Amino acid sequence: MTYPYGVSFVIPCWNEEANIADCLHAIYDEVRNYALRYEVIVVDNGCTDNTTVIAASTLRPLDKIVFEPRKGVVHARQAGADLAQYRYLANIDADNRIPLGWLKAALESMGPGVVAVSGPLVYSDVPSWVNIGARAFYVLARVAHHLVGPMIQGGNFVIRKSTLEEMGGYDTRFDFYGEDTCTAAKAQRFGKIKLVRAMHVSSSPRRLKGQGVLDTVFKYTLNYLSVSLRGHNVTKKYRDYR
Repeated sequence: MTYPYGVSFVIPCWNEEANIADCLHAIYDEVRNYALRYEVIVVDNGCTDNTTVIAASTLRPLDKIVFEPRKGVVHARQAGADLAQYRYLANIDADNRIPLGWLKAALESMGPGVVAVSGPLVYSDVPSWVNIGARAFYVLARVAHHLVGPMIQGGNFVIRKSTLEEMGGYDTRFDFYGEDTCTAAKAQRFGKIKLVRAMHVSSSPRRLKGQGVLDTVFKYTLNYLSVSLRGHNVTKKYRDYR
């Protein structure tokens, strides 16, 4: 199916009252620079705080809040994608902030044969060595992307809606770890996936602080390799950090 040119932003949320307003304001600040049709879809994934109240007071009248009772970011992304009406699905986590120029970098990279693009995270309020390490990680990730298997950054990627439908949607067997690698592996059957440095977003370091930097990197790397080489993840349990 062919969809009209435009961008549908999908934002999964579980108890994001501290972040959702800033996330939405960053999107609106960016899109006002473009003559582009767009929509924002906030997915309430079982929030028990004031996330939806704050989102409702921040969203434009035509934008949407949808409730998805099945817990898990993949279920939430799929619920948003099902309602999306435009050609490109921009998946942004609620604790991420897109900077000015993000949309230009994303859309310019979605050339012929490209089905998905993704960018890195830059962490806010952390010692400088954390972001130095993150940059080194993404350099290695770019190499692995070509030699081991495709990857995307789950909270910062754009995918064609038609490609997602051809894939059969997101794989809801993955609750957390490896879900983005699975999406990349399935999408690559239909075209190219690009890693775009200029698509960086500012992200909360809450998982790094709560889980520890080394443990976080280890689990993400382990599950990326497992999904790429064996088709399934290793780490089944995960914790939400808020």
